[in-house]
Amino acid sequence: MTQQKDKIKQPPYAILRGGYKYKETLGMRRVTTYCMDMVEAKDVLYVLIRADGSGGNIRRINWKDEDLDVFGNFKWPVQMIQDSEGRLFVSDEGDHCVHSLVDDGEKGYVPI
Repeated sequence: MTQQKDKIKQPPYAILRGGYKYKETLGMRRVTTYCMDMVEAKDVLYVLIRADGSGGNIRRINWKDEDLDVFGNFKWPVQMIQDSEGRLFVSDEGDHCVHSLVDDGEKGYVPI
């Protein structure tokens, strides 16, 4: 009986197909439809979005699921990484290039 009570006190989790525990959802497709890639930073997630058709951008959301801002303008974004200095690099198949963006402190992320 004690084991049964202990199970009830545990937080609710669902099991995903891959066997991982599911705890919380961020975005819920309100602002993150067609997510191509994500970068986890200190307090935020950068989500690379490909639009329905052509185009794309980066959305910044925090762990409270708040939409902080959107930036970037890409034709067909595919992948994104961040270096140790905080610069974001986005590969764009539509432009056949890699875009580099840096946070300038005032305007947010701007092309380098």
